[in-house]
Amino acid sequence: MAAALFLCLAVASVANWTRLPRTVEANEFLLKDHAGNVVARLGQSDFGDTCLKLTAKQNVSIASLCVQDGEGSSLDLLNVKSQSRATLTPGFNVYEPLYHFQPALVINDAMRSHFVDIKVGTETKLVMGHGYKDSVSISSRAGEPKIVLFGVNQNPVWSSH
Repeated sequence: MAAALFLCLAVASVANWTRLPRTVEANEFLLKDHAGNVVARLGQSDFGDTCLKLTAKQNVSIASLCVQDGEGSSLDLLNVKSQSRATLTPGFNVYEPLYHFQPALVINDAMRSHFVDIKVGTETKLVMGHGYKDSVSISSRAGEPKIVLFGVNQNPVWSSH
C-alpha cells in the first residue's frame, strides 16, 4: 500500500513539474543585490510610463529606458557622481511642468559645463557649448538655415545671416 501511494505521489509530482508556468506575471519586478539594495526595477512610474531602471552601487550610475503610451520614449544614461548625462529620445512628454521634448540626443558632463545638443523637428538644431552658454549653433528652421558662433558673453561673433 505504501509503495502504491509513493508511486502515485511520484507520478503526480512529475506531471506537475512538467507544467511549470512559461509566463510570470507581476506589476513590478525588482532585482536586489546581496546587501538588499535594488539594482534593477521594471514597472510603471507615477505617470504610467513603463520603465526599466538599472542602478549601480550607491546609485552612482543609472541607466533608464522608459516608454509612454503613444507619447514617445527615452534612454537616459546618468553618472550621478560626475553629473554627466547622455539622453536619446524620439520625443516624449514631461508631466511637471507639462512640456514635450522633440526627438533629440543630448550629451553633457558636470551639469552641462560642456554639452552637445542635437534636436530634430520644426527647427532642426545642433548646439555645442560650455557652462550653459552656446558656443556654436547650427539650425535649419524651415527655409531659414543659420550658423552662429558665440563669444564669451553669449554675444554672436559671427552669423551666416
